[in-house]
Amino acid sequence: MESTRPTEEDVQEVDAWLDSLEGLTRERGAPAAGRMLSRLIERGQRLGLTVAGALNTPYVNTIPADVQPAYPGDRSIELKVGDVIWIKAEDYYVLIHSKRGRQLVRTTLSALEQRLDPLTFLRVHRAAIVNVHEVQEIRDENGLSLVLSDGSDVPVSRSRRAHLEAILRSRLR
Repeated sequence: MESTRPTEEDVQEVDAWLDSLEGLTRERGAPAAGRMLSRLIERGQRLGLTVAGALNTPYVNTIPADVQPAYPGDRSIELKVGDVIWIKAEDYYVLIHSKRGRQLVRTTLSALEQRLDPLTFLRVHRAAIVNVHEVQEIRDENGLSLVLSDGSDVPVSRSRRAHLEAILRSRLR
């Protein structure tokens, strides 16, 4: 196993590099020294080396406050909860089916379920949550399923059947 403690030879070599950097900065200025460091980092990365420590500067907002948009980001990809028809688990993601289309989001169904209104969104299966306002029909053919406003047929697990029927039957009459 290789020792992680620097040898005297390592210390001398590092000191020589630091002396060279200081000399370059003195003779050619900080911009030239900065360019040299950038090239050294790029070469090291190409060689597969990792650089320890942060090499970036703190964030400084250069956009004047009166020019900044009121809403950062793209509103067209924002999803309104009221547009959600149903949500399906997809491994470590969820596929949200909405009136605007489908959107894949990196979260678990359980985590999302905790953030949704339980009076509007019901867990009907280990892999599905539905918006109760989007249920068009309840089918009981080879197990209970829900037909939603987008035409999707979502199965209901046996363990959630009684709770779901109590909520939806009165609503659909």
